[in-house]
Parts: sequence; structure tokens; C-alpha cells
Amino acid sequence: MDRNEFIRRRRALEELYEADLRFLRAAHESRVRSLEALWLSLEGDAEALPPPTAILLPAAETASPPDPETALPQPAPVPDLPDFLPDIRTAVEDVLPALPSVFQKKDVLQALGWTPSRSSLHRVLSDMVADGLLQFEYLSSGRTPSTYRKG
Repeated sequence: MDRNEFIRRRRALEELYEADLRFLRAAHESRVRSLEALWLSLEGDAEALPPPTAILLPAAETASPPDPETALPQPAPVPDLPDFLPDIRTAVEDVLPALPSVFQKKDVLQALGWTPSRSSLHRVLSDMVADGLLQFEYLSSGRTPSTYRKG
């Protein structure tokens, strides 16, 4: 690496650092505005809200604050849910006969036709293993998904 390469990389790191700071400030401002809006909607009394605090910005950035609409990432899409939320255990027990004898979580999700929360599905499958309805064919220890066998 020569001096010019070092200078170019250092400049790139500084620009990335500045962009990260702008992003964090925009996110913080958005959260503060959301909190204030929630407070006002709950209390309905603007007098009860403490005066807004100034957000500390370096002098170079006070002239043009970042646009929060472009600085924040778009939210993740909402998973497809049915019109009503059935009991996940009951729903899994209902689709269990349609599943192959050895299956993974993705097979359960496909059979359900909707996506429950990941943790809830994991809890239901673990409970079904504890109850003897299912057995672990392969217990995951990382990136490879667990495989279940009907008990």
C-alpha cells in the first residue's frame, strides 16, 4: 500500500463515519418525535410535555439536517397472517397429518399457509417433542435447520 492508497482509504472511512453519524441522528430524532407524539396522544395535554430538547449537532451539520425519510431504512414487510390468529398448537396439530414423516419448520409454514412468529412456532414444536408427538431427527446446532420426525 502506498501513501495515495492510504489517503484514499482513510477518506473513504471518514465519509462512511459521517454517513453513519447522520443516520444515527436521524433515527434518534425520529424516535424522539414518535415518543412525543405518543405522549401527546395519551395525555392530550401539550402543557404536560416537557419542552423539546435541542439535539446536539456539530457546527458543519446544523445547516442541513438529514432527511429522515431517506436516511432511515424501509421497514420489513409484515408477514402474511390470517384474518384471525388461531392457536398455533392447534393449527400445527391440524396440518401434522399432511406433513411428510420427516419434515422441517419450512414444511410446517407451507402447510399452515401463514407465518406465525418464529419463536412461537419453535416453542410449539419443542412442546410437541416433549409431549412425544414428534421426535428430533436432527437437532440443529447452527445454520442447519432442525429436522423433525412424527412420533
